[in-house]
Amino acid sequence: HFSPTVCVMGTNSVGLPPNSVEESSTATPQSQDERQFQRDAVAEIERVSTPLVEGEIWYLISSSWYIRWKEYTLDIATFKPGPIENNSLIDQANGRLNKYLSENIDFLVISKKHWETLLGWYGGGPEIPRKATANTSLFQTSIHVEIYPLSVRIVKSTDINTKTPVIEHFSKSDTVGALKTRMCEKLGLDPEKIRVWDYYSGSYMKLLTEMNQRLDSAQILDDQLVLLEEKNADGTWPERVGTSYSRTNYSSSYSDQVPTTPGQTGLSNLGNTCFMNSAIQCLSNTVPMRQYLVSGEYSKDVNHTNPLGMKGELAEQFANLLKELWAGTYSAVAPREFKSKLERFAPQFAGYQQQDSQELLAFLLDGLHEDLNRVKQKPYIEGKDFPDGTPDSEIANESWRTHLARNNSVIVDWFHGQYKSTLICPDCKKISITFDPFMYLSLPIPQKTTRRMQVTLLRQAPKYLNPAPVKYGLTVPKNGTVADLKVALREKAGLEKGTDLAIADVYNSRFFKSFTDGDLLEIIQERDVIFAYELVLGGFPFARKELGSNENSNGPIDNQMDGEASQPAAPKKDKDGDVQISDGDDDQDVVISLLLRYEEQIHSIYYGNTTVRRNAFGIPRMLKVPSRLTREELYAYLLFQLHQNLNLNSLPAREKAVLKQHISNSNTPSSTNHQQNENTTTTDQASEMDIDQQNNQEEEKELFHILFVDNNGGNEVEPQGDEISFATKRSLAISWPFPIWKKYYTESSSDIVSDESVSEEQQRDENGCSLQKCLDLFTTVEKLGPDDPWYCNRCKEFRQATKKFDLWQLPSLLVIHLKRFSYRNRFWRDRLDTLIDFPMTGLDLSSHVINPETNKQDTIYDLYAVSNHYGSMAGGHYTAYAKNETGKWFRFDDRTVSPIDESTVKSTAAYVLFYQRRGSFPPAQEHVQTSAHDQTSSSVPASAHDQKTNGLCVNPQQILITPDPE
Repeated sequence: HFSPTVCVMGTNSVGLPPNSVEESSTATPQSQDERQFQRDAVAEIERVSTPLVEGEIWYLISSSWYIRWKEYTLDIATFKPGPIENNSLIDQANGRLNKYLSENIDFLVISKKHWETLLGWYGGGPEIPRKATANTSLFQTSIHVEIYPLSVRIVKSTDINTKTPVIEHFSKSDTVGALKTRMCEKLGLDPEKIRVWDYYSGSYMKLLTEMNQRLDSAQILDDQLVLLEEKNADGTWPERVGTSYSRTNYSSSYSDQVPTTPGQTGLSNLGNTCFMNSAIQCLSNTVPMRQYLVSGEYSKDVNHTNPLGMKGELAEQFANLLKELWAGTYSAVAPREFKSKLERFAPQFAGYQQQDSQELLAFLLDGLHEDLNRVKQKPYIEGKDFPDGTPDSEIANESWRTHLARNNSVIVDWFHGQYKSTLICPDCKKISITFDPFMYLSLPIPQKTTRRMQVTLLRQAPKYLNPAPVKYGLTVPKNGTVADLKVALREKAGLEKGTDLAIADVYNSRFFKSFTDGDLLEIIQERDVIFAYELVLGGFPFARKELGSNENSNGPIDNQMDGEASQPAAPKKDKDGDVQISDGDDDQDVVISLLLRYEEQIHSIYYGNTTVRRNAFGIPRMLKVPSRLTREELYAYLLFQLHQNLNLNSLPAREKAVLKQHISNSNTPSSTNHQQNENTTTTDQASEMDIDQQNNQEEEKELFHILFVDNNGGNEVEPQGDEISFATKRSLAISWPFPIWKKYYTESSSDIVSDESVSEEQQRDENGCSLQKCLDLFTTVEKLGPDDPWYCNRCKEFRQATKKFDLWQLPSLLVIHLKRFSYRNRFWRDRLDTLIDFPMTGLDLSSHVINPETNKQDTIYDLYAVSNHYGSMAGGHYTAYAKNETGKWFRFDDRTVSPIDESTVKSTAAYVLFYQRRGSFPPAQEHVQTSAHDQTSSSVPASAHDQKTNGLCVNPQQILITPDPE
């Protein structure tokens, strides 16, 4: 669901920079002015501006591409992002938007002008336009960008078994009449002779007769089949025999009519609605709630006048759904009517984007509470200040009475508790105490101080003669820096302390970003592919001499092997032991980046021309080289770096000779300390290269071209002359003609080897993390942040006060939300995979309840349901575990319901826990019709009849209240 206020182009909007889009659709800004132009575009895209306008067209753009562009524009990343890449958002099988996407995680929504500007600068695509549509809820009309339009399959009823349905896309705001008109035109049918059927799960479910009804109000689902039924020749309509259709009554949930055991009925996924299904199944197995709704007892409490409710419609629809789940008639039901009612109460759950089960649970319970609130007219109650020294019990009782005077329903009776909040001013030491109600506890999870990362190390030949990439699993400080990552990698890989390393993020065989030692590890995402490059010259015989003359033009291959290579001067190192890279001094070594690609000629029959397509492949490299060297030196060195990926025996004689000479030369003890078996392997390779002159082929040209390029592989410049200087350019590409690449380069030999550390599980605390630790953290004193200060009415200033929560009274049904998600920034929300050890039975909260009147037996709870979340927020999945009256546990996974062993209930997926106070309810008896409340006092909550409930006297009839002035 898209926020109703998003960025739009204002009167001072970012347009097109001079000489960019108008002149070339692929032009990329180069000047500082144009770079600033892009910074302005970033700022405007992220600025909340005017509200959406119905009918406007907006565009989706990949978040990963947008982040690369933003980081490049803001000088965080070194390399340009390349063309816009929206293909990751598209299902390649059907060309439609992937269903499991989340806004700000997988994509952003930007205005048409922003899209056209970015497309002009970078090209790419594909375009994914979306329309802003109006959504009318119970309380307001909001406008949102419709991310997932309906894809409807339409066919004539007579062709249902013989023809493939036509697929058409509609907005949910389109009407039934618009659908009928468009499809009749497309299929050449007379609208006067056609009627439209909602066809679901093999049955004619509903005749759609209201032409002005919106498709979402008609509960038309994505990818659903809609039938167009044509009149008979005699002008009559075909008769429907044996269908589930009834003109006056049809199931509120379209169901699979296969009998099953009551309570073991699944819920169909309507499109990313697993979060809703999980929450519903947990409440379905909440015994007192189910009995209250299924028995019809709720009807006496329906509040038809509450402006904050839905006049009982949500409660009625939820009761109907629970009846179907416990009727034993269906193996699965599709809760379409219920979802429609919920969307009217909470519009943020409209559509079919992935949502949060805990958020839905909170809104559903709140909606049910307002529908069943026994207070017909909420009084206005002025807040009361208590003098210092007032006993906690007095403040708590008064606060609870005030709460019940406005909120009095079974939801309050069962799910509401109370906690104490204490704030202390750090300056004047004023203490502020309040007692507030809660419907669930959101418990923080103790976060680990470390994280696991995978890094692939490339050791630079010739110091290591078999430089196969090795992937390592590292444990690093969660809030650490890239310098900490290097320390962990050196230790894990057995590198010498101070070994120079370069760290980079590789994407599509190109460098996306290189990292400095001071970069925080939090900017590296779990899905980023990180490579580390060892930067050494090793024993390669670079000629250390003045390169100004053309002497020794044959280079090191012919003349430098006879003598010992001059060794480079010891590089300067910083305090951490890392080599400091110079800015191009001829006496120093430099680090260059190397992209690999092959050139393929593509001939177009249609246009009658031939173009060259350059394809990046393999792993790009970072290498240390002298700042100046000859062309032949560079060619020989790059050939050496790639020798593990070459078909050595088929190489031309010249390349064979070069490699054999250098491999043999590099096998001396002085030039390598690599393992003996690796030396032996490479020596064998050298000896196997047959360079017998009688088998020599005619010498070919160089196998690949060497080009200077920019960071993204563009703006190619071929080095001129025999001497190459890296004083100003540090990026190279070696480009292979396709036939030569195909003949000599072997991809298979570049497979990455995984170290055993990759498969090692992150070690947990010996005792794990208990639920009690989460409760301890919840009740720990904390200091408010600078962005969340508290106003001290004594100091008359905002202060960063200390805050502490304590539990005062507990509800009969306790819902515990484990805070597994935390926002890292606007785009990413981290998930904590910590295994929480929660009690299945006998959860004792007595140590956390500070009310001295609380009885010990009122703090003991037993678990009966769990809402689970797997994966990430971008592509996660929700299920539920629940225990029925037989004491057996079941797994509810959308339509599938299966028994499970109790031992499997505890997992890292546990997200929302449902506990019932021991002894608070009698054993469940299905279809009980007796009321839980005395009919003569239904306006008073159950807790008001029991003076001992929660240690409070809470009869709201004893409260002196002031009528609401409104």
